[in-house]
Amino acid sequence: MALQTSGMISLNDIHIEAGGTTGAAVSLNDTDLRGLTAASGYAINSTAGTAIDFADFYGASGITIVDTQTLTVGYRAAGQYNSESYGYDGYIWMYGSISDGTANWLSSNEYRLLSWSNSSLSLTVEGTNSNAGFISMIINGVTRTRTSATYSYGGSSGGRTWSWSVSTNPLGANGASVTVQFT
Repeated sequence: MALQTSGMISLNDIHIEAGGTTGAAVSLNDTDLRGLTAASGYAINSTAGTAIDFADFYGASGITIVDTQTLTVGYRAAGQYNSESYGYDGYIWMYGSISDGTANWLSSNEYRLLSWSNSSLSLTVEGTNSNAGFISMIINGVTRTRTSATYSYGGSSGGRTWSWSVSTNPLGANGASVTVQFT
């Protein structure tokens, strides 16, 4: 869980987020504190002995982000075909390709599709069959763990898909830009 984004923040709060124990000795020069993942718009200087401010830790997290992708949401209306979808649907489908050319969390694999339809959020990747490689996926600050997803493998002709039951569209409206992070 990330630290608060406003208000008073204590050294103990920061230490606990970094995996420390309440009341244990801690310093702002400790590597684990300076190794927290900074929230968007903030920077935590990782060099011991350099200036650092408590405000640098607003929204910081002990979770290590291994990859960040950005997608632009598109949609497909009833009966409209999309070659990345492997078929037809009878409902609105919000989707986006999340391949932006950066390294991915699953070596030798390609992000294929992130979609929401009919109360299901699905992530599909192409490559070797493995139900591993990421711990969680964060969309607009909401974390979904891999272990809480339903996993399926489409065989040699299809990708690996993780699906979560989600009652409302987490991707936003057509044309929205969405940040997706993997831990």
